[in-house]
Amino acid sequence: MDWLVFGLPGNENLATQLSEQLQIPCGGATIRHFPDGESYVRILSDVQNKNVLLVMTLDHPDDKLLPLYFFILAAREQGAKKVGLVAPYLAYMRQDKQFLPGEAVTSGYFAHLLSR
Repeated sequence: MDWLVFGLPGNENLATQLSEQLQIPCGGATIRHFPDGESYVRILSDVQNKNVLLVMTLDHPDDKLLPLYFFILAAREQGAKKVGLVAPYLAYMRQDKQFLPGEAVTSGYFAHLLSR
């Protein structure tokens, strides 16, 4: 089965290194923001029947989550077999239980969102 590695913005060098180590080609995509802050995602490579490996550190996750989520949905919509994520830093893991009444257990919420 074919694989493609995509380095999302700021992670291109790491994706290239991973691509070389695993001997998996890098895919092309355009990810940018409109002037009002909305995300634009376009996958330039054919992902149909391929496993897609996304490389993106998730520091400052509130700015990165929607482009990542849109990329995942677009890849699936375009026929990707599987979509995986290499995240050297995975956000929202510090809140893994409710310490005070009413707190959100964000680690579970975030993991659930990414795994969908």
